Amino acid sequence: MNELLNEKYYLRTNELSLVATLQVLGYGIESIEKNANGKATFLIKKDSRTDDTIKLFWLRKLTVEPLAYFESMKNIKSRIYQ
Repeated sequence: MNELLNEKYYLRTNELSLVATLQVLGYGIESIEKNANGKATFLIKKDSRTDDTIKLFWLRKLTVEPLAYFESMKNIKSRIYQ
């Protein structure tokens, strides 16, 4: 379990649009933790390109296929509200 909490190996975020984008790019969601107020925190395993990908996302220089993004958002929301 200590490895799951190590930020060197895992990204922990509650930013849904980032998670949907990463999922389209092939990253898997390791787990979804829901807190008492209904907010979800996602755990995604990092690789050598994760930090650069996230930087491009926040710089608005990353593109993904729109329909794949929409389907990813739908899938994630379904998992949150199961």
